[in-house]
Amino acid sequence: MRGWMSGLWLLALSCCVPPVFAESAASGVAAASGVAAATPEEDFAAADKADKDDDMITSTKLYKRSADGGHAEAQVRIGHIFYSASDSVGAMEYFRKAAAQDNAGGQFGIGFLYEGGEGGVAQDFVEARKWYVLAAQQGYKLAINKLADACIGPDENVLLKIHSRLKVDKMLADATVLCGTDPYAVIKRAADLDYVAGILALAEAYRSGKYGLTSDPQQAAELTARANKLLGKEEKKVKKKRRQ
Repeated sequence: MRGWMSGLWLLALSCCVPPVFAESAASGVAAASGVAAATPEEDFAAADKADKDDDMITSTKLYKRSADGGHAEAQVRIGHIFYSASDSVGAMEYFRKAAAQDNAGGQFGIGFLYEGGEGGVAQDFVEARKWYVLAAQQGYKLAINKLADACIGPDENVLLKIHSRLKVDKMLADATVLCGTDPYAVIKRAADLDYVAGILALAEAYRSGKYGLTSDPQQAAELTARANKLLGKEEKKVKKKRRQ
């Protein structure tokens, strides 16, 4: 997730959310004085600028005002901020507002909360999948990768070293529900978007003949090389960020 989801947002949220409810009064004063109030779009742009400048107090205030003005992407941002402040119910409220505007980030957020049984709803993997699929249909990479991860599935042997057989069986069953009925198509879509885990899963499938594929060592090798190349690029990005 983005940097504005760090623990420091707890302080920003506690400082800024309450005063935001006075913004309507401030807008009225601005209108009376002939000064145009900022639009939700302008507030969002200003919030992004404050965010980049690491001014969390200002950015939180402006994201909230923009969100309450109906800006869908701001609603997603505020949803994440609420979630980072351990208020999943507040997060769900804003994710639903964004999703009502067909925003993929809001759809993903709802799916995430249903998957975890948070936001005032019971855990429901069928409902979670529904929202992930809606976001994925819009090309939202987090949703595409989330579904691919479910299809790839957790490592059963690793899980058994940590959890009971009963719990592991449930985790595997839940992943199957999230994945759906065509794991190959889900994983391939993520792989086509350069998701390394998806590429490596396809490579293994071509080695073993999984998902009904014909065993193809050459294809497996090419996919593995592609994944390694992408991993090398990611490593360079990490090193560059550390130097900045």
